[in-house]
Amino acid sequence: MSLKAFMGKYKKRDVDAFIDEITARHQDEIASLQQAINSLKEENAALKEENENHKKNESVISQVMLDATKKAQEIEEDYRRRADESDAACQRLHDEWVMGMQSATANLQKLREEAKSILENIDGQFSSLCSWADGRLDSLKNASLPSAKEEESIESQILKGADTDLGEICKEMGLSDEESQTNTDAQN
Repeated sequence: MSLKAFMGKYKKRDVDAFIDEITARHQDEIASLQQAINSLKEENAALKEENENHKKNESVISQVMLDATKKAQEIEEDYRRRADESDAACQRLHDEWVMGMQSATANLQKLREEAKSILENIDGQFSSLCSWADGRLDSLKNASLPSAKEEESIESQILKGADTDLGEICKEMGLSDEESQTNTDAQN
């Protein structure tokens, strides 16, 4: 409603109606704004509660992440320790194997040298035995032929001498002289 000026004056009824209209509009606006404020307060309270829940969840997630990180570090340290122990054990086995191979090589070389020495010793003794046998045969060729009885006696002397020499050679070589003793017994 509009107010009309009537000779510079207003009508009371129009003014009251206008004031009532403005008052009603303002009260409606105030009620609408109060309702919006209440709605915003409720929404703000809900958002605060949601924010608190998010903070709690964030705290829980942070704690879980810290625990998981600590556990991962512990697992990593454990695996590193195990790997170091495994590497050390492998290194020890490798070192032992290398030392064993070096020892085996040295022992094999020593055995080869000993075998070579023994073979040279046997070769020398065999040469001596051959020389002795050749000497005996030469002396038998140069000797006069004995009678059958003397021949038997000479033959048994040669066999006894050869058996004794053979027994001594066997003893020097570390062979048992049981065979030579058996041969002597069989001939006697």
